[in-house]
Amino acid sequence: MTNFKLLNDYKSRLSLSDKIIKKYPKKYPVIVEPQNLFDPKINGNKFLVPKGTSMITFSGNVLSHITNINGIDTILFYIGKYIVPLSESIDKIYTTHKDSDGFLYITYSFVSAFG
Repeated sequence: MTNFKLLNDYKSRLSLSDKIIKKYPKKYPVIVEPQNLFDPKINGNKFLVPKGTSMITFSGNVLSHITNINGIDTILFYIGKYIVPLSESIDKIYTTHKDSDGFLYITYSFVSAFG
């Protein structure tokens, strides 16, 4: 369970996602958090991602919000235990994996690019 889910009950998350979707019908509400305590922290974990965005474009946006990145590490994005392919569109990912509260929850982890 993500920190966002722990800090906000289901009804408030559902209400918030409904408001966001009504106010920004061309965007998806996405929560991005580190997968474990060792991963660099992100400055702000709530994103409004325009429909039609590729995961590779979104990953660049996420990376710009993460501090203390080691230049030789590679970032991987997860939904649960599923590794999100960077070639996927956010439309397909949101449609397939959004939570019942209306948010898409993505975690990230860094791995050494050179073993």
